[in-house]
Amino acid sequence: MSSSLILGVQILYLIATPETNHAALRRNIYLANKNLRVIPDYIQHTTYNNSTFIVYLMRNKIAAVNRTSFSHLHNLQELHLDSNELENIADFAFEHLVNLLKLDLAENQLKQITNATFFGLWKLRELHLESNQLENITDFVFERLVNLLKLNLAENRLKQITNATFFGLWKLKQLFLTGNRIKVIGKDSFIHAQDFHLSLSNNYINFIRIGMFERVQVHDLMIESCHLIEIQIYAFKNLPRLITLNMKSNKLELIKTGMFYDLGNLQNLDLSENRIRSLEVDSFKGMPRLKNISLLKNNLKIIDPRIFERNHLFFSHYPKMQLTLNIIPNSQFQWTECNCWLRKAVARKQVIEPKQSCVKNLFWCQPFLRKCNRMEAENELVCGIPVCYPQCNATTTESPAPSSSFPTAIKR
Repeated sequence: MSSSLILGVQILYLIATPETNHAALRRNIYLANKNLRVIPDYIQHTTYNNSTFIVYLMRNKIAAVNRTSFSHLHNLQELHLDSNELENIADFAFEHLVNLLKLDLAENQLKQITNATFFGLWKLRELHLESNQLENITDFVFERLVNLLKLNLAENRLKQITNATFFGLWKLKQLFLTGNRIKVIGKDSFIHAQDFHLSLSNNYINFIRIGMFERVQVHDLMIESCHLIEIQIYAFKNLPRLITLNMKSNKLELIKTGMFYDLGNLQNLDLSENRIRSLEVDSFKGMPRLKNISLLKNNLKIIDPRIFERNHLFFSHYPKMQLTLNIIPNSQFQWTECNCWLRKAVARKQVIEPKQSCVKNLFWCQPFLRKCNRMEAENELVCGIPVCYPQCNATTTESPAPSSSFPTAIKR
């Protein structure tokens, strides 16, 4: 055995003395960055059996885990095998690790896991499988992990999720499926967990259909950058615990009545960076607790005030609405009408306009939030509140004449 490997094992040991209590005998084996190609046999030495709590084997070149690699480490609580070259894990390889709480297999080359891969890990709370090459997951593969709280499967090659993929994960609190190739999600795929965070961002979920998330006890649902085109009416029905819904950076064009129906506890809705050009009057009906809506960077050119008045969004709960109207002047351009409702919302600072060009975003209303450095204002009374029209100099796009719907400015 090389001296460097011996040092790696011993460097974190505590030497027992007559005054040392049992807790002080906890040992960690640190063998990271040792260029190892196999798991050393001496890890199984009887001296270490009952006193080793953490094994660090990350950032090596280990290609396989066999059934006897860790068979005597009964008290092991954490095993770190991330950033290796693992292609194969023998069935029942971890069956003797009955006290293991965390298993990290991230950044390897795993293409398959079976129903026997995690056999015996009934105490496991955290499992990392991100950044592997998994394309399919066998049904019921996680069913024995009854105490698992966190499962990370991000950055793999998964294409579909079935209603048995995550069966048995009754205590799950965090599920990460970000950065896969998921197109198909079976009905009832996520009904097994209670009150958890679900990330499906950066996949290929073009459509959200009725039943896909029905009866899912999720509190945060992330569907960002999924090439999402359409959401069926009532697709989010029966999600009583949902608090945050993030659908940023998709391809949605229309928000129809019923899309968000029955989201009674939703507080945060992010629809920014889509292609939304139209909102129906009852688009946000069914979300009485909504506090924050983001419509940044869409193609909206007019907001019907009845959307928010009818649903009591602004006048009952006073949510903050992040809104940019993404207006780019051209030869056929007509400025968005800044009506009384929008003026009042801006005055209350319920519409939050980012610090961008004073011409491109909420042109007529933004003086309530900040003053453009190149702005000269004229004061007037509109809708019972003071309003000013910004004027930008030649360094920005030239401002158009005020719309005929606005009263003539009263100079002081």
